[in-house]
Amino acid sequence: MYIHSHPWYNRRVTRPSTTLLHPLRYGGYHTPRCDTVCFSERTAPIHFAIPAHTPAKWKCRWLPDKILIANRGEIACRVMRSCQALGIKTVAVYSDVDASSVHVQMADEAVLVGPANSADSYLNIDNVMAAIKKTGAQAVHPGYGFLSENFHFAQRLKEAGVTFIAPNVEAIEAMGDKIESKVIAKNAGVNTIPGYDGEIEDVETAVKVANDIGYPVMVKASAGGGGKGMRVAWNDEECRESFTLSKSEALSSFGDDRMLVEKYIDNPRHIEIQVLGDAHGNYIYLAERECSIQRRNQKVIEEAPSLFIDESGDINTKFIEQVYPDGFKTTELSAHEIKSLMAVAAMMNDRIYQRSYEYLGTNESANPNAPAHTHTAKHPKKYMVLLGEEELPAEVTYGTGSDCTVRVGEETITLSGEWRVHAPLMEAKINGKPITVQHLGSDSYMMQLGFKGSIYPVRILTETQRALYTHMPEPVELDTSLMVVSPMPGQIVAMNVKVGDTVGEGTVVAVVEAMKMQNSLRAGCSGKIISINAQPGENVSADDIIIEFEKAPDAAI
Repeated sequence: MYIHSHPWYNRRVTRPSTTLLHPLRYGGYHTPRCDTVCFSERTAPIHFAIPAHTPAKWKCRWLPDKILIANRGEIACRVMRSCQALGIKTVAVYSDVDASSVHVQMADEAVLVGPANSADSYLNIDNVMAAIKKTGAQAVHPGYGFLSENFHFAQRLKEAGVTFIAPNVEAIEAMGDKIESKVIAKNAGVNTIPGYDGEIEDVETAVKVANDIGYPVMVKASAGGGGKGMRVAWNDEECRESFTLSKSEALSSFGDDRMLVEKYIDNPRHIEIQVLGDAHGNYIYLAERECSIQRRNQKVIEEAPSLFIDESGDINTKFIEQVYPDGFKTTELSAHEIKSLMAVAAMMNDRIYQRSYEYLGTNESANPNAPAHTHTAKHPKKYMVLLGEEELPAEVTYGTGSDCTVRVGEETITLSGEWRVHAPLMEAKINGKPITVQHLGSDSYMMQLGFKGSIYPVRILTETQRALYTHMPEPVELDTSLMVVSPMPGQIVAMNVKVGDTVGEGTVVAVVEAMKMQNSLRAGCSGKIISINAQPGENVSADDIIIEFEKAPDAAI
């Protein structure tokens, strides 16, 4: 979870504890373990879980004072930067060989948790819990890997009254068990791979189930991961061997030798759906991760989003409800919010492009973020703004200071507050009400805005540009069913075919090397090679067409 994607903006007023009762009447909330009253200017879309020991009168909102990051390296640094932006103190844990690491230097406090071996330090639950107790951390961010999906660690934190910034104990327990998670998914109406819904007790049961399903089958451990404890079986003999070896491997690797058998899918796509939820039943869909590039069932590269999922982002919410009973809620903008985003986009665009035409002045005291030109009510700057299916005219005028008025359609919107050009966040008031919008970047006439946990592409055009826009249709998506394209930037190291060759579906026609890994490129269907556009030694970019062929008369695409 990237905390900085959904920040709180608070102003803190330190007062003696005897005066705390009065501010609480006006929407303030007390931060446990300190005498600080925080006044929140808006309701944040993501909240921390509230510890059991927090008094009821404080349970409206809660922000921890100190977070322990149970990880190291880049992920620990990213979490710390987010905490620093929120005014939260951080605690780093480290092994003896990481004492001089960047994450240790960035943290407000650091605790040694063991020697170099991860099993004795970062994975040592007792040592990490001791560090939590020693520093008084109220919450733990696990990062990824290490203890991030450890049920026992989550349970220990729950018993200690420490917030775990991660899925709850029940979710980790359910989703870490392939047998249990498959039953949950099936009950929720999610399509699952055909197989036996339960634990396979012995070898003969595995063979019987495999015959019922039909070979080939995948024999794998319920608690498995990282390619361990799983093997493909094509007949009874291989099934017996695979079951015995996988069961033994699972016991030694995970301490859990429960096995399952399911249909083996040849040449599948491994795509993981990412959903972020909070303790209040709010969830957002963060796009998916394409994990299909693997070696020995271990993921080599993860890419987000996947090119094989449509952009609608539709997912089965029944499954989420089963695992996260707090529910699933989507964010739908009201008509006023849509116009407000349009107004923000028009103002930002005006600031960016007006500034780009100005020369740097000689007055050093001049405000570089002030409007470059003052558009008056008689001479407003006019745009056409497109957001989703909405298209409305917008007229931008400036008043005193940094105030701005934008007329969107028939509605007049007043923006109060400064926005520094290219700053990632804009805190302002729209018609007197606070709003926070993320500026995620501008490219040509398209702007990406983040609002309420979602990303909204907004197109801003001048009247002339809008008139010409109708003559610039969106590019048609290329049909690559009769092509072999490069999945990533790299170098061709082998070309196994020549023009005129006939190939079958799945035939390895070329090899691309990227990041020191060689990737086989296969024909999508049977056909005849009619064009080769790259040769060994040549560099290719992602989506470059390497080979073209015509479909065989009896081949299916």
